[in-house]
This record gives sequence, structure tokens and C-alpha cells, in this order.
Amino acid sequence: LEAPSVYELLPQENYAWKQPPYTAMNMGGQRLVFAVDSTNATRYLVPLREACRSHSRLLPPDKTEDLEPFNDELLERSRGTRKLVAQAHLPPSVRFYNVYGVNESTPIGLEFGKIKAWSDLSHHKYVPTEGDGDGTVPVESATHHGFPERGTAAVASKHLALVQQKATIDMVLKAVRDT
Repeated sequence: LEAPSVYELLPQENYAWKQPPYTAMNMGGQRLVFAVDSTNATRYLVPLREACRSHSRLLPPDKTEDLEPFNDELLERSRGTRKLVAQAHLPPSVRFYNVYGVNESTPIGLEFGKIKAWSDLSHHKYVPTEGDGDGTVPVESATHHGFPERGTAAVASKHLALVQQKATIDMVLKAVRDT
């Protein structure tokens, strides 16, 4: 979990989600749900932080153990990035176009079922709660950017295939020609 991108992909904490990303489980006979919530914006981090408390990996060639707990420094950096993006304003000369995928089952939540300890989350099977998106990015996240759109296209496509779709290429050509 030393990859900064893992932290950059965490949900925006100060956004009023209609379908907040969440992690749920049954632990100690109690159902626990951790979602991005305006009253406690960091509660959703509890499962990730706790599951990673003793996380490690084996490094080649001699299988040396490298501890990789939750990295608070990277979390804070990613919060700074998300804050900058949330506060960004485009100059009037910049035109924003948004192309995003739809009609693909996209995880918005994780249901882990019964677990005994936080560390179980790192290997326990889960059932995703599906929403609309491109299979990777939920529509709600893809359309929450805060910029005035010059053009938008909801394209029935999977995440990586978006760039190959005619509607995407048409939107790019429109943007290039738009002066």
C-alpha cells in the first residue's frame, strides 16, 4: 500500500454522495457499515486502516518481509490533491468535456459477510454491490467534477474500451474543432 494511486482513488470525503461508497461486514454478531458520510468523513477508512495494520509483503529474491501498513502520509497527500481538484476553477478560455462509461455493473460497495478480525478483510471473499458505471468508475463519481461542461457523453462501454468508442472519438473531435 505504498502506491500513492491507491490513496488518490479513495472517495471524495466532502461530497454529498447519493450512493456513498461503503464497506460492510458482520463482526461480533453485529452488522457494521462504513461509508463516506458527511457527519464522519473518515469513518469509511476504518476497515482499510485496520485490515492493513499488520499488512506485509515478501520481497524477492530472499523473501525478506516488508511491512506495509496503512500510510497516513500518503492519505494526507491524496486529500490535498482531491481538495485542489475540488476547488479548481477553469479559466473561461478552457472548455471541459466529459466522457464516461455507463451500462456496466460497477462496484459501489463491498459486502464481506461474517468476519472474526479486521485482518480477515485482506483475504475474505466479498460480494460487490453494483451500480451503474463503466465497470471501474461509478457514474456518480465520473459526473462529480464541478466544472461547467461544454459537452458530455455517456457511452455504453467498459472502462478501458471507452477510448475506442465512436461516441468518445466524436467528442474528442468536437473538442478539437471547438474554438
